[in-house]
Amino acid sequence: MRSIADIIERLDPYAAVMILALALFITIFAGFSKNNGIRISIIIINALAYIAAFYIIIYSFMKYGPRTIFLANSGPLEIILSCIILFFGLNVLFFISINRFQDGSFARIIILLTFSLISVLSLIMADNIIFIFAAFVIIILSVFTLISSLDRESAGSREAIGKFSVSAFLPAALILFGFSVLSGTGGAKSLSRYGSPENAADPLLLICAIVFACALYLYFFLYPFQGPYLKMARRINSSAVSVLWFLYMPAGIIMLIKFRQIFEIFIEKNNIYAFIAITIFAFLSLFGAGAGAIRARSLKRIFSMFLLFEIGTMVLIRSIESMKMVSGRFGGYYDLSVLIIMLTVFLPMLLLIMLIEKNTGKDMLAGTTGLIYKNTYAGICMIILFIWWIAANIYIFPFGEFISGGGLTSHGSGGIILFAGYIAALLLMIVNIFRVIMVFIKKLPEMGGIKKYAIPKIFYAHISIYMLIVLAILISVIIGKTGIGQDHIRIWGSVFDIFSSGN
Repeated sequence: MRSIADIIERLDPYAAVMILALALFITIFAGFSKNNGIRISIIIINALAYIAAFYIIIYSFMKYGPRTIFLANSGPLEIILSCIILFFGLNVLFFISINRFQDGSFARIIILLTFSLISVLSLIMADNIIFIFAAFVIIILSVFTLISSLDRESAGSREAIGKFSVSAFLPAALILFGFSVLSGTGGAKSLSRYGSPENAADPLLLICAIVFACALYLYFFLYPFQGPYLKMARRINSSAVSVLWFLYMPAGIIMLIKFRQIFEIFIEKNNIYAFIAITIFAFLSLFGAGAGAIRARSLKRIFSMFLLFEIGTMVLIRSIESMKMVSGRFGGYYDLSVLIIMLTVFLPMLLLIMLIEKNTGKDMLAGTTGLIYKNTYAGICMIILFIWWIAANIYIFPFGEFISGGGLTSHGSGGIILFAGYIAALLLMIVNIFRVIMVFIKKLPEMGGIKKYAIPKIFYAHISIYMLIVLAILISVIIGKTGIGQDHIRIWGSVFDIFSSGN
C-alpha cells in the first residue's frame, strides 16, 4: 500500500489521467474481438477506471492538498469539476453501452470516450495558456469524432455534424487569437497570473476579454447562432446527444470558469456597456429558447432548448455582476449550479428519451402520450424532475439571492428590468414544462389496450438515485434543517470560498 501511495504522490495531479490512459491502452488491445464477453469486459474495465480516477482525485487532495506545478493547478475547484466530469463520463458510458453494444466499432467508441474524458480532465487542471488551448482543441476534435462514430448511419446527421464541427472550430481560432494577444500583454504563461487589479488598465487585456467572450458565445451556440446545434441535437441518436450535452457543454462551462477573473476586469472597466450588451444577448437566448421549445416536436430538441436556457442564464448572471447587484463570486456559484442541474435533471431525462426512441423508433413528444398510464413510476419521476428544475432555477440555486435579496427596489431600475425579464422567460419555459406534462397524462383512446413501454428494470434503479438526491434537497429546503431554506446561498458561498482559497 505504501508503494501505491508513493506512486500516486509522484503522479499527482495526473494520477487520474494515468488511470484512464491505462484503461485506454487495455481497451485498444481488447477491442479487436467481436465477442460479447470481451465487450462486457471493456465496459467493466473503463467503468472501474472512471470510478478509480474519481477516488484517486479525492484521495490525493485529502492527503496532499492543493498542488501547483508548471503546467497545471490541482485545487478544490479542479477536484470538484473533475469529479463531476467523471460522473458524467460514467453515465455516458452507460448510455452508449445500452444503445451501441452490438455496434461493430463499439471498442473504438469507448476508446474515443475515454480519450475525451482525458482531454476534459487535462483542461480542468491546465493553467498554462498553451496547455489550455491544446486541451480545448483536442476536446473539440475528440467529441466530434465520437459523435460521428455514434451516428454515422444517418445522412441527415452527417450533414448536421459537419456544419456543427465547422462552426465549433471558430471559437478555437478566436481563443488562439486571444491567447496570442494575452501573451503579449505581459509575457506570462499561466492564466492565473492575469486578473490582478494592476492589469485592469491594460487595453489589450480588455480586448482579450471581448475575444474570449465572443468565442464562448459561439461555442455554446446561443441565439441567434443556435441553428447547427439544434439541428444536430434533433438528428443524431440519444447516445450521441449524451456526448453533446455532458462532454461538449461542460467543457465550455469549464472554460468560462477559467476566464472568470479576466471577465471580471472587463466588467469592472466597462460596466454600463457590458451591462447593455450582455443583457441583450442573454434575453435573446432566454426568450429564443422558450419560443423554440414551444415550436419543437422532438424531445431531444425540446430539452436542448432547456439546456440553452441554462447557458443563457449564465450569460444573464454576468450582466447582474456588471452593475454590482451581486458579488463577483456569484457567477461562479451559478456556473457550478448549472453542472448540478445537468447532472440531476438532464442525465435521467436523456435516458428516458433514449428508451422511448428505441421503443418507438422516434423521439417525438407524441410518443410519450399516456406515459403516466403506460409507466406510472417513470411518468411521476419525470414530473418530479420538472418541478425540481423550476425550483432550482427560482430559489434553490443562486439566482434566488437576486430574486429575494433585499427586495426588488434595492437593485434599482436595472434590477427590476432583469428580474422581470428573467421571470417572463422562465414562465415561458414553465409553459413548455406543462405542455410536456399534459402529454404525459393524456389518455389514449382504448384500442386493444395500452401497452407499456419495454423499459428495462435498470432504468428504475438509475432514476431512483436521482429522485433520492432531488427529494433530499427539496425536503431540506422546506424544513430548513440545513439552513438552506433560510439562507440558500450560504452553503454554495462557503463551498466556492473553499474553492477560491484552494486556487
